Amino acid sequence: MCIHMPNFCRHHPLAAWEGIAYAIQTQVHEQDGLSDTPVKHILLVDDDAMVRSCVREFLELQGYQCTEAQNGAIALETLAHHSYSLIITDNQMPVMEGIAFLEAHYDNEERSTPAIMVTGNVTPTLLARATQIGVTSVFEKPCSFDTLLEAIATTIEV
Repeated sequence: MCIHMPNFCRHHPLAAWEGIAYAIQTQVHEQDGLSDTPVKHILLVDDDAMVRSCVREFLELQGYQCTEAQNGAIALETLAHHSYSLIITDNQMPVMEGIAFLEAHYDNEERSTPAIMVTGNVTPTLLARATQIGVTSVFEKPCSFDTLLEAIATTIEV
């Protein structure tokens, strides 16, 4: 099955993700419409509503369930009430940056929820802090959907 990004994602002015500008092709494996595998729930944290929406739609087409949060403070509140298989977060956001959000979350919880960071400015300091707290992958925007799917698979599909 060929999966295409929605029209509104193709025309995003920031083009924050490589795949927003063109159609994405991927294989979707179906087992007579039923799956023995539970749905993985991902928390998407980014201050850009269009990026969150495009990534959410793409991941939902891949069979993931997604919840959006526009900054780290909202994500912390969301995590207080719900469990997730994975967190995908930007770093540079108003109110609370991604790295501060993850540090606060991991200070209060076991590091049971893995995290992937996709941000516009990966510095050696950010990379060191992210690695220190246990972020599994850090990518610079734009990041291809293929790269993101591969990171998700190695992080939560094991």
